[in-house]
Amino acid sequence: MKKQRVLDIYLRLLLGKEIKTNNLINEYKVSKRTIYRDISDLKNFLISANSNVEIIYNEENGSYTLDNKDIKYLSKYEIWVICKILLNSEVLKREEMFELVEKLLSQYSNDEDFKYILRTIENDKFHYEESSSSGECLEKIYDFSEAIQSQYKIIIEEETEEKIIKPIGISLFEKSFYLLAYDDEVDVEQERAKLPNKYRIENIKNYEVLKNRKFAISYQNKFREGDLRKTLFQSKEK
Repeated sequence: MKKQRVLDIYLRLLLGKEIKTNNLINEYKVSKRTIYRDISDLKNFLISANSNVEIIYNEENGSYTLDNKDIKYLSKYEIWVICKILLNSEVLKREEMFELVEKLLSQYSNDEDFKYILRTIENDKFHYEESSSSGECLEKIYDFSEAIQSQYKIIIEEETEEKIIKPIGISLFEKSFYLLAYDDEVDVEQERAKLPNKYRIENIKNYEVLKNRKFAISYQNKFREGDLRKTLFQSKEK
């Protein structure tokens, strides 16, 4: 029981959470002295491991935090802002968006001071209206981003035909994500003046990242997605 408790406290500290003594006492049904011993054991462990991490005690609110300047964590207020932005964007299906938001909020799920923030987020979730064009996108966006960075070609299914493309960017426009890509036969280095095609990501049902087939774009010829977005989306997609 003690080992499990100490490990749990350590994992919470590693996640950047603020651990309050009184909360631990109530949660584990142990004395204040027991919690002090647990924290002392953790401090001794970090010292013996020659760690540059230190457990800091805040006398004002009786809490412990992990001081590690090499690791940056999102504060509860930063998480709140990110969740608000995500929920008001309405760019993902409800299931994807809510799962993403819940994972962010879980970092402070045991924090008493975080409860009022949770209430505002629950209100946003209740009024969340996904775009009529929203589709499952997260995994596709990850795969396409990897292909863009590694300059892998992608084969997509377009209506009844398969097509090989060279992905060069991803843009968000009017609550939809678009993959920006050239046809395989286009020499991207030589034909920079030619605009890429745009594919609504939620409409791409079948695809494969071709990790054995790369294309070349020199660093100086890398595309700036902001400039492309301004040019490609000047008029709404038909």
